[in-house]
Amino acid sequence: MLLLNFFCTLEGPFHYNLNFSPFIHIAVGIHNTNSPTLSHEPNVRVMTMDFKIFNKATKKNPYVLPFFDEVLIIVAWYEAHSFLDGYLGYHHISITPKDRSKITFVTDWGAFVCMVMPFGVKKGPPNFQKVVSKTFKKYLNQFMTIFLDDFRVYSDMENHLMKFRLCFQKCEKYKISLNPEKCAFMVFLGLILGFIISKEGKILNPKKVQAIANVLVPTNPQQI
Repeated sequence: MLLLNFFCTLEGPFHYNLNFSPFIHIAVGIHNTNSPTLSHEPNVRVMTMDFKIFNKATKKNPYVLPFFDEVLIIVAWYEAHSFLDGYLGYHHISITPKDRSKITFVTDWGAFVCMVMPFGVKKGPPNFQKVVSKTFKKYLNQFMTIFLDDFRVYSDMENHLMKFRLCFQKCEKYKISLNPEKCAFMVFLGLILGFIISKEGKILNPKKVQAIANVLVPTNPQQI
């Protein structure tokens, strides 16, 4: 069974398309090992598409993603942290109707076009970062940082619930979904971008250090 990772309804992000399109992409089904729900279903596949041709013809978006070091400096040294994970983040962004035919994909059931931004397109990450940064502009670097679909709320313990409520109100207003299985609320420390942060500052994730320490010393040029 092929499980489409979009909502296949009349009001959803697909619609059937038999017209000519300058771009045709092949859709394939892969086993989703990242989903706690689907990873135990061997007969279920999540659809993915190859956008190599489309990405080659796409101009680069100049909007840059946040720098890792800058994010770490901002969020460290605070007492309370909440880590929020966006769910189906890219699919919250609609594609302009005149451009939808450029993302046409073929399946056994016919040709379809995407009505929302799919994963894998070249401009996906910068476009999504631009949208969420604009949405939470008032809170950025005040008590929130955002790296794609990873939202972080930081503050002292006394004011954390208030900051957290403001973040949730924005999510509710703009219909931003969160994945509760990957969220941590009001914790004293957490993992971010390979570092553990807390009110004591930041330290490198010990698991990363141990993985490097366990690397075998190469004994010939081929192993380097």
